[in-house]
Amino acid sequence: RHAKARPEVAFVAIKLTGLGNLHALAAAQEGLLTVPDERELNNMALRLDEICRLAHDTDQAILIDAEESWLQGIIDNLAED
Repeated sequence: RHAKARPEVAFVAIKLTGLGNLHALAAAQEGLLTVPDERELNNMALRLDEICRLAHDTDQAILIDAEESWLQGIIDNLAED
């Protein structure tokens, strides 16, 4: 909402590590999720979904930061979902 009210803001950038912890992303990338990691990853996905819904509802573009190359697979999966 904040960005939408300001025409000088072309998009909102998101770092998935800001929505949860790096350990859960790394564990998911490596296929070594524990139950707590899976819970954390699901919470991250819910947070991202909420941001994407709000961006859609307000016609605001978002950019999802690729973070580290070794996390690209899981970040792509979360972004595409």
